[in-house]
Amino acid sequence: MCSLSRTDRNVYASDHKFIYCSLKKLYKLEILHLSSGEHISLINVDDNAMESTKNKIVEILQLNDDDNQDSIVPDVLNNGRQALVKYEQDIIPEIYTDVMKNDDNKLMTSLKKFFQQQWETQYGSSHQWFISFLKGYEVGENVDVFQRVLNRTAEYGNRFIKHCPLLSIVLQLVFESIGDEELLEANVFDDRYLKESNVHNIKCLEERNVCDELWFSITNDGLTSITKYPEYIIEDVMNQQLDKTQSTLFHALRVYYRPQLFSLLEIHKIPNRGNLYDLLLENVAEHGWLMGLETIQRQITPRSYSNLSTSINSLLEQRKAQKQKVQQQSIRKNEDEVHLETNNVTSNNIQSESSNANLTTASSKESGS
Repeated sequence: MCSLSRTDRNVYASDHKFIYCSLKKLYKLEILHLSSGEHISLINVDDNAMESTKNKIVEILQLNDDDNQDSIVPDVLNNGRQALVKYEQDIIPEIYTDVMKNDDNKLMTSLKKFFQQQWETQYGSSHQWFISFLKGYEVGENVDVFQRVLNRTAEYGNRFIKHCPLLSIVLQLVFESIGDEELLEANVFDDRYLKESNVHNIKCLEERNVCDELWFSITNDGLTSITKYPEYIIEDVMNQQLDKTQSTLFHALRVYYRPQLFSLLEIHKIPNRGNLYDLLLENVAEHGWLMGLETIQRQITPRSYSNLSTSINSLLEQRKAQKQKVQQQSIRKNEDEVHLETNNVTSNNIQSESSNANLTTASSKESGS
């Protein structure tokens, strides 16, 4: 069996993991247990930065004497400002109102700094193209788009960057017309379609939510599928991203596809002859699973090609079935909501008619008197 080189394995691990990071010298995994029993996973960007951010949050929220301090702070660092909603009773009302009312307060400033530092430290050495991309948005003409995504992350934490943070962040920046409303209604940027055990726990989605459709398309059909969503991306940006030589999105898709693809190649004992793995990765990232696979058909044995094709088709069918299941749940949810609303309207009408009838009766009695 042909195994990956040490370099490939290091890139493989670095690409695929954000929360559970293998770079032990720079990051320390911290499992925090909330009072509710919830587990939170955080990466210490470094000890000093983490402690500084924690202390800043404690100071801003004045949690020094609060028994829930050890729950509140890590929850906010993982789930953003919205995590504070569940702790409203533990925070002085004036302070709670101040930190929740806009994006310019000290808490949001600290959280934005923390998450940006987390991105840069995590990928600074392994994916310099990503750091350059961020810097271009941070100081260039797209600074408003960058701040919007950073504000969103400070607000909701890792909610939209769970599975493949690099791809998730790049998509949010490139498809700038997708707003918070669409994101909040979606199961977006969390690749649960591949996690069969989670099917029954997926929240109901709005039917054909653009974020879910975009994620599903680009992680099945590669870079070229972005042409299906021209209303959410500037035309010049789309053309730039479709050019592999200058496409940040193409780099991010390579990061996304690499772990799954290389794992399948190893499982089927396909040798990495003539840099086959990287060649296939490039084609899959650009054209998706099926078209990408066709490009190496003549470079591996017919049996290997058949086995690999079967595995990929099975993976895609699983994703498709789970996506349909979620959409069916959404349809049923919407029908239930309409039914409930109709019942409420009917009930209100009956009550109104009853009240009017009582008033009429009372008025008649008074007239008779």
